[in-house]
Amino acid sequence: MASGVNTGPDPGQGLPKIAQACGTSMWAVDMVRCGKRRRVDALAILPDVGGSGAVCDRESESDSESVSEVAAHISPPGTPCTATVDDVAEGDALGVPVIRWWTTPDAIDSPDRGARLLAGLLNIPIGQFEAEHLFKKPLIRLLSRTEREKATSDPGHPIHMLRLDDIDALLRRQHPAPARFLDDVDVTKWVGGERVALEVGHGLVDPDKVWHAFKDDGFSVRLVHPQQWHPPLYELCACLQEYFGNVVTCSSYLTPPQTQGFGPHFDDAEIFVIQLLGRKRWRLYNRPDAATAPRTLSVTPFQEADLGPVLADFVLQPGDVVYFPRGTVHQAVALDSTDADHEDDPSLHLTFSTYRRHTWFDLLERIPGAATAVLRAERVPGALHDDLPIDLLDQCTAGRPDAAWRRLGAAAKAAIQSATTVTKTRRNLLQKTQRGLNAAIDAYATQFLTDSLPPLGTSAEPLPEPPTIDEHSVVRLRFRRSAWLVNEGAATHDGCLEEWSDPEALDPEWTLTLYVTTLNSRVYAAQGESESTAPRPPPAFQVLPELARAVLAVLEAPMQACVLVSALPVHPNARDDLHTLLALLVQHHVLELSERYARAV
Repeated sequence: MASGVNTGPDPGQGLPKIAQACGTSMWAVDMVRCGKRRRVDALAILPDVGGSGAVCDRESESDSESVSEVAAHISPPGTPCTATVDDVAEGDALGVPVIRWWTTPDAIDSPDRGARLLAGLLNIPIGQFEAEHLFKKPLIRLLSRTEREKATSDPGHPIHMLRLDDIDALLRRQHPAPARFLDDVDVTKWVGGERVALEVGHGLVDPDKVWHAFKDDGFSVRLVHPQQWHPPLYELCACLQEYFGNVVTCSSYLTPPQTQGFGPHFDDAEIFVIQLLGRKRWRLYNRPDAATAPRTLSVTPFQEADLGPVLADFVLQPGDVVYFPRGTVHQAVALDSTDADHEDDPSLHLTFSTYRRHTWFDLLERIPGAATAVLRAERVPGALHDDLPIDLLDQCTAGRPDAAWRRLGAAAKAAIQSATTVTKTRRNLLQKTQRGLNAAIDAYATQFLTDSLPPLGTSAEPLPEPPTIDEHSVVRLRFRRSAWLVNEGAATHDGCLEEWSDPEALDPEWTLTLYVTTLNSRVYAAQGESESTAPRPPPAFQVLPELARAVLAVLEAPMQACVLVSALPVHPNARDDLHTLLALLVQHHVLELSERYARAV
């Protein structure tokens, strides 16, 4: 089969053809002050020489993070990476805070860097967080006085990831486009049970007007999605999306002392709050309308008279962190500082969130023909509104017609049974779900990969030329949860890997789609393109069906494991096409090539 590569746009598909021819009950609140990191050594298809690439830490405990000795050899020379201790002075000279997210610099090359980053912020082993808190109950992590003094004096500590000068710079930015109200900046205050906004339209931000409203009139300043423009926040969100397998966004909230920017409300997302400056009093509540409107996505504030008993009442100071699940009603008031030298300090905190629209309801409504029945159950409490599993995107469905149902069918049945008591409706919905679950997961996955930030450590530009790939080459997926193979074409939608193995028996026009995050822009997709920016093509490659098994073998190999090309399952007549595809994926930072292993083999 010819392996000619057309890098022009595909007018039919809108995809770059760079691989077209080749390839809610009451809960208790936990407060913790410390925790050990835990790790488990990664499995490998080829041995990780001298290293122990760590994955999500659940089994063995260690006081320090493991470091893979292979990472430096696999990352191409000149690859951008996060800062280490030695970079702090240089970053400060450039006016951008340089944050040490991990206790060991080489952790940036670890496949579980997102899990490690989160565990470090929360100071709790990630396995414990998943088992006891995620989707279940809040976690409040308060620093001791010694810890806070140490963090404040360390310019590389995460509490310095966003400073007042940074906020001013973001308000005054002109490139790639000037900041706009609502899109980039929201200036509000909560007075007498009502929200008051400085601006209600999408006009250009006047920084002097914003600071006047903040200093003289008690308005709070919220930066919307600053991860697009501010490097430390991009680093935070980009790493965490690899762990969560979901888009992570953030907002910052600058509030004058003794004021409140927003009324009591809840969010349809998992919420993490990091206090960066000043003090803020938080109160958490159960949703008063959870039994009657479990699906409500509105953030319309509640009035005080609507709220039940306070479930948690605490004050956050710099370095303190809190997590609470979706639907948790919360409100916060900035306090005066207890430090006489900083009594006028405002409160500044960062909120990052994930798993928005991440319930069985949200997944099942994507199934063709099932949305109507699912929507009827919008106000029915039950398993339909439970969160989806965190490993939802750990296995592609392409070429595996029953894979999703075998893995998730029991949970899907429980969700459907809670949605309706009508036997016929339940049976029909079960049938449609069994047939359409793969497609629903694919839709969920492609939206995640399309909306994601580009991975930390990738480059905005591809390598000048694709490398030479042969049977002795060794490759691996470069970033966790950064690629997803989908059989979108009508001809291949119900096919299986076995049927696609022989290229001679396939229509040469059939292709699958490999969505990736390495081609993405940092601009948050929901905000669209600016007037001066040309529309971006979907972040995807087209792949021939006969290469699907080989592609999946690379995508689903344990992270940090390298795969020998000659061991990849593909028809002999398609091996040249496989080499070309792998070279293109290396060129565009989806995969990486390990010459060290190639020589060993």
